[in-house]
Amino acid sequence: MQKKNKQKAKHIYKKVSTIIVGCVMLLTMLAFVSSLIQIVGGKKPSLFGYRFYYIITDSMSPKLEVNDVILSETLSGADEVRQRLKTGDVVTFVAEYGIQKGMLITHEVVRTAYFDDGYGKEMIQTRGVKEGATDDPPVPLENVQAVMVTEIPIIGSLYRFIMSGVGLVLLIVLPLSAIILIMALKLIRQVKHSKTPPSPPGQDPADIARKAVEEYIAKKAIEDYTKKKK
Repeated sequence: MQKKNKQKAKHIYKKVSTIIVGCVMLLTMLAFVSSLIQIVGGKKPSLFGYRFYYIITDSMSPKLEVNDVILSETLSGADEVRQRLKTGDVVTFVAEYGIQKGMLITHEVVRTAYFDDGYGKEMIQTRGVKEGATDDPPVPLENVQAVMVTEIPIIGSLYRFIMSGVGLVLLIVLPLSAIILIMALKLIRQVKHSKTPPSPPGQDPADIARKAVEEYIAKKAIEDYTKKKK
């Protein structure tokens, strides 16, 4: 009975581990495909609505330093920007005007959505927090990409590594390869196991071998006896 329970527990463990590995593999592949589609579409990749940004200037010092990494929640469209942003939020946006036009900027909101008569559209006003910083040119609502959730300065170097070619290989290609290899080995083991004839229920392989020897000896004794009698 105890042996049956152990076999049942082992069988359940194998099934659960296979399901877990399969789910991890599926999520990893979905994340990779999602990021690839976004990159091909000219967008910065995000995962589950969140995105990492790397600070490359000191315009937000001392609040954010160079090489810090922040986790930001992506914003989709002017309506969400209008509803979500408040003064003091740190946002990442694409500059529309001035010498930084087209560049990705991370600055603090100093004025929430308002209609600018000069530009004829709704804007927000941003500014760096470094001493002596001046207001940025107005930012159209549709240019705002994300609002900061938290600062993660200790993974700045890790982020640079991830975004490098080597990092992508080590963190995506190799784990996927390892998962595929593990699943292939599990499949081969299951195939081999299915080809091995199962032992009769309730019988130990040692008992089967002993009975076979006993039957052989008894058969041999009968044959010898028959020969002598003849």
